[in-house]
Amino acid sequence: MKTIIRGLLLFLPFLALGQSKGSIKFKETVSIKIETDDPEMQQRMANMPSSFDNYSVLYFDGGKSIYVADTAEREKAALLEENRNAGSEGGGRGMRMMFRRGGADNAYYVDAEKGVYIQKVDFLGRKFIVNDPPKTFEWQVHEDQKTILGYQCIKATFVDTSAVGGFQMAFGGPRGNRNSTQNAPPKPEPRTITAWFAPQIQASVGPNEYGQLPGAILQLEIGRTVFVATQVELDKLPDGAIKLPDGGQKMSRKEFQKMSEEKMREMRESMGSPGGRDGQGRTTVRIGN
Repeated sequence: MKTIIRGLLLFLPFLALGQSKGSIKFKETVSIKIETDDPEMQQRMANMPSSFDNYSVLYFDGGKSIYVADTAEREKAALLEENRNAGSEGGGRGMRMMFRRGGADNAYYVDAEKGVYIQKVDFLGRKFIVNDPPKTFEWQVHEDQKTILGYQCIKATFVDTSAVGGFQMAFGGPRGNRNSTQNAPPKPEPRTITAWFAPQIQASVGPNEYGQLPGAILQLEIGRTVFVATQVELDKLPDGAIKLPDGGQKMSRKEFQKMSEEKMREMRESMGSPGGRDGQGRTTVRIGN
C-alpha cells in the first residue's frame, strides 16, 4: 500500500496529461457554537441550531475549476425547511434559512497551471473579488481508505497555519476601548485539514481552493466544517461553467483581511453592552470552527 501511495504522488505532475472533466456536488455541514454568560441570551439561543447544511457544486476541466453555490439544491432544502417548520416560531429556523440563502453568489476559481486563485465573496452585503497568492498544500498521504459514491478514497492531511478558520465574533460585556483584547480579531491557529481523494477521478481538484492531490477530493474536513460529495458526473460540463468571477470590488487577500477585520471590530464595538444590568454579559458566536 505504501508503494502505491508513493507512486500516486510521484505521478501527480503528470495527471494533467489525462485529467478528467465534469462536476461534483457537495453537501456542506457547518457547526454553530454559541457561548454566553448572559441568562437572557441563553434563553434566546435555546432553539438555535447546532449546525446547518448547504449545497455547492465543483465544475472542473483539466487544471481549471470553480466551486459555486448549487442554487437548485439550496432552494429545495429551503422549501423543505419551510414546510417542515410551517407554523413554528424561533430563531433557529430563521438562522438556518439565513445561512442557507446567504452567499449564493460566492465562488472560488482556480487555474492551477497559471497559479491563479480567485474568490468571490459576499461580505456584509458587499461583493468582493479577492486575489489569493499561489497556494501549495503540503499533504501527507496516509494508508487509511474508504469508499465514497463507489470510489475508493485515500486519506490525506496537512496542518494549515496560514489563516483563521471559520467565523467568530464576540459581543456584549463592557465596551472597553478600541485596543481591548476582547475586540481583537481571532488569531491564526494551526488546524489539521483532512481530505479523502479518489485516484480514479484524474483531476487535482476539491472544494474551494483545495486540491493538489493525485485525484479529486470527495470529502474534506476543515475544523468542524465537513464537505461530502453527493454526486459525481464525469465527461459532462455545462457551457461556460468555468469562468473568472466578476461583479465585485477587486482586492488582494491582505487588503480584504485588513478591511474585514476592521469592519468586524466596528461591529463588535457597536454590539458591546452600553451598561445593561451589570455590563458584563458576553456572547461568542463561532461558525465552522
